[in-house]
Amino acid sequence: MIDVSYELRLIEDFVFANEKKIYCATSGGKDSAVIMHLTHLVYPECLFIHNPKTETDPRTVQMLYEYAMKYRILYCRGNEMEDIIKSYEFLGQIDGTKRCEWDRTGKSIDVIIDGKNVRRDSMDSCWVKSGIWGIQNLYPILEWSDEKVFEFCRENSIPLSKEYDSE
Repeated sequence: MIDVSYELRLIEDFVFANEKKIYCATSGGKDSAVIMHLTHLVYPECLFIHNPKTETDPRTVQMLYEYAMKYRILYCRGNEMEDIIKSYEFLGQIDGTKRCEWDRTGKSIDVIIDGKNVRRDSMDSCWVKSGIWGIQNLYPILEWSDEKVFEFCRENSIPLSKEYDSE
């Protein structure tokens, strides 16, 4: 079994450092599935927000509907995020970004740190004090490999989008 005590402790510290005014970003993909699972273990009341930046695979859209049976998921467009952050008074975001994805074809390779785009492979911390939207960001699985993500999902019976059936 994969030991996630470090990741759970990080999430717990982050949730309390931000006075529980946090949300968890989800794309509906494999990394998000892990983050949703871990965050839910620590903070079951957490709001999960799906804010697609690119077109979402229809199989992943279906998976998001299935996840909505367990998690509180808010669906929004990118141009709505600033208003949502203000209205909920969020101080932090938990995200499934992984360093090993920095070279994904057709996907985002950057994160926002202090208002600048920074490549994932040059991040020096998984806890960013001023990330996207100017709030704190936590990337608890930053150092995980894709193999570790799939193994964790298998070990914990975490359902994944059908887009991963060939993986």
